[in-house]
Amino acid sequence: MHYDHPAFVKPKETNLKLWRYIELSKLMYLLESSMLHFCRADLYRKEDPFEGTFPKLEYEYLIKRIGEAETRNLFEITSKDTFLNCWHLNDSESLAMWKLYSQMDKGVAILTDVDSFKDSFSLTDKKIFSGIIQYIDYETDLFYSPSKHNYSALNGFTAFIHKRNIYKYENEYRAVCTDSKGKDKLGISVSTDVSKLIKNIIVAPNSSDWLFDLIKNFTNKYYNSIEVRHSSFDLEPHF
Repeated sequence: MHYDHPAFVKPKETNLKLWRYIELSKLMYLLESSMLHFCRADLYRKEDPFEGTFPKLEYEYLIKRIGEAETRNLFEITSKDTFLNCWHLNDSESLAMWKLYSQMDKGVAILTDVDSFKDSFSLTDKKIFSGIIQYIDYETDLFYSPSKHNYSALNGFTAFIHKRNIYKYENEYRAVCTDSKGKDKLGISVSTDVSKLIKNIIVAPNSSDWLFDLIKNFTNKYYNSIEVRHSSFDLEPHF
């Protein structure tokens, strides 16, 4: 089930579009299993070494409060007990996201909206939380600024709903869940109502006709109400 939490920043409008750019194999897994994959948080540090860490000022504060060893231990535990599922918040397709997180002629994008995303977790007994990632300067900023957020308490989610300003282009919307035995898992699969989750499936730009038909037929095998369509980047210019 999805739950609201004051630490997570909600979009001002709940019908905003969410996009997830993925490889075809991940779509097939979702359609067949009705499971959405959440990756263990510390594995994201392969791409961003700051993932799940503390800004400089927060780190210095924690060292004074609980000591360096305990601060490090807290970081290691929460990084292995926290699991993430990431989406892109945007009104339209993003060429950058296609290039970064899918294959330009083989991948797909799943399109949903914030409300539908939350509703799709009605089938799971896991507690799911979600919100907009907050981008800050890890050298000078604190996690919570009174001028930007009405919540200020550090908690187990805080480090995973903030990222460095360098990643602002991702405009990320992130779902989070926890598992006390997470250190033994690389990821967890969460039961998801796919019929609520997926509004459209968009096939990557420049994909061949046979691949489009394959994706459409595979999708219809499980959910014939989900529309499969070509990327807007495949439209012909008007001249």
